[in-house]
Amino acid sequence: MSSMVCFTLRETMKKTFAALFFTLAVLGVCAAGCSYEESPQSKSVKRKEAFSHSEKSVIEETVDIETLAKWHFLGFGEVTVDREENAVRCAEYKGSKGVTLLSPDSYNTRYLAISFRVKPETFESVIIVMHSISDTRSGGAILIPENYDGGFEYWTRDVQNYVCAFHNKAHDSVPYICRNPGMNILAKTDTLSVTEGEWHNVQIGRDGPRLWLEVDGTMVVEGTDSESEMLPGGSIAFRLRGTADGVASALFKDVYISLQK
Repeated sequence: MSSMVCFTLRETMKKTFAALFFTLAVLGVCAAGCSYEESPQSKSVKRKEAFSHSEKSVIEETVDIETLAKWHFLGFGEVTVDREENAVRCAEYKGSKGVTLLSPDSYNTRYLAISFRVKPETFESVIIVMHSISDTRSGGAILIPENYDGGFEYWTRDVQNYVCAFHNKAHDSVPYICRNPGMNILAKTDTLSVTEGEWHNVQIGRDGPRLWLEVDGTMVVEGTDSESEMLPGGSIAFRLRGTADGVASALFKDVYISLQK
């Protein structure tokens, strides 16, 4: 083989290996980007950016599953810790009028965001989150009646709060935000945002009169409480309700409460 042929062959092989190396490098970067998972620190920054009042410090509270399972459980059902899912399961019993998991603490601020992951386990599992729950007269902590039967009427008639509803197609409804007492709808959407059997990232909160519901990074419902007297802060609650044909059950985890004083 002549020296010219050998030189040409070596140059061709060099170019081929260079192209192959470049292709593998590009694929490696793509794979790394595709498999990238956002760090807890980055998620915390995003939670703190929920408020427009950035000059105020943001306090963040982590509610682990052991703590969440000890929140006040109301209604005919049960709350348990699922070790396999590393989550808290709330579930109704047949004949229930709904179950509620109520925070023992009251968050006395008008700047509040609740971030969590949720997995509805059945189509019938209608889920709402209530916040800024307080007594209608004093604005302070509520007192649950001894004869409370788990019904929703107590939360819409006897106390004041904001309600964010999602995964509620089983009740022939759409995601909405309302103010109580009176179920005054502040905002709603035709977008059905949550499916059962899958984990979803949800954030619900208020920045003064502004209220929002965000699911998997997308703003689903956003509204404004235009009444002259905004509700004070208060307790937080997760609530489940099924249908006549099926009971509700859902898993909750990675709960964070962010607030500005």
